[in-house]
Amino acid sequence: IKHLARALFSDEPAPDAFELFLSHRQATGRAHVGHIYRKFENDYAMFLDTEARFKLSDLRELVRRSRVVVAVVSDGYLDSYWCQQEVLAALEFHKPVLVVVDSKYQLPDRSAMQSDAARRVFDRLQVEVAARREIYFNLE
Repeated sequence: IKHLARALFSDEPAPDAFELFLSHRQATGRAHVGHIYRKFENDYAMFLDTEARFKLSDLRELVRRSRVVVAVVSDGYLDSYWCQQEVLAALEFHKPVLVVVDSKYQLPDRSAMQSDAARRVFDRLQVEVAARREIYFNLE
């Protein structure tokens, strides 16, 4: 993550900006995102919802003020309203998305997705995976 994220930064972030926005589904991705946060908290200015005080209405603005969105994809990520909003905001604000996938998780088939938002998020993640290498990890 460290080398990939650095390569995505074009210049130094503004003082109020985050270098990394950690997007995850709390119910299934908390351990993974916590591992990433602890590993890189001294290297990057990161936004992690459990480590910050914010209003949900400010979520899009937080994504806009971030350099890179790290999507930690785990079970239920694509169906989560808030995860969808984070990735859709990244798309709107032309933010690169670094996709991190739990090695035990199998991405669902696009045709099985119930909502247009889930399909749009899936499509964006597929584009990001094609542009860069997908990162798989197992914390066990």
